Amino acid sequence: MDKPLADGKTAQLLVYLEGPFEEEALRWIPEIEGPLQEHRGMFYSQLGVFADAVREGAEEGDFELIQRILSFLDLAISQPRSEEIANAIQVGKFDLDSIEDLPSSDTIKRLIPPRVRELLDHESA
Repeated sequence: MDKPLADGKTAQLLVYLEGPFEEEALRWIPEIEGPLQEHRGMFYSQLGVFADAVREGAEEGDFELIQRILSFLDLAISQPRSEEIANAIQVGKFDLDSIEDLPSSDTIKRLIPPRVRELLDHESA
């Protein structure tokens, strides 16, 4: 898991302890396997898949799915070398604006972990 860098220091280059981002996402959220695989290796597009899944979960009243997605992202941004994930959320690649028109938008907003909310709020500022 640790890979030596050119300067001799070691750094954990994977975002998660048990595998790369895509594999860990599928362990947490197997329902999005098809769309996630369509965007394999395209991290920014994959964040869009998460946002789409949140909207679909909201439309179906699947708050457990929404909670898993948001918890996964919260875990992701808490890991070493997660700057790219945080940056992608900040620049709108995980866009939840589409939930604003749903009756359950307030419930979803309450499910957003503080670290993720901070990034989303920064993006909309």
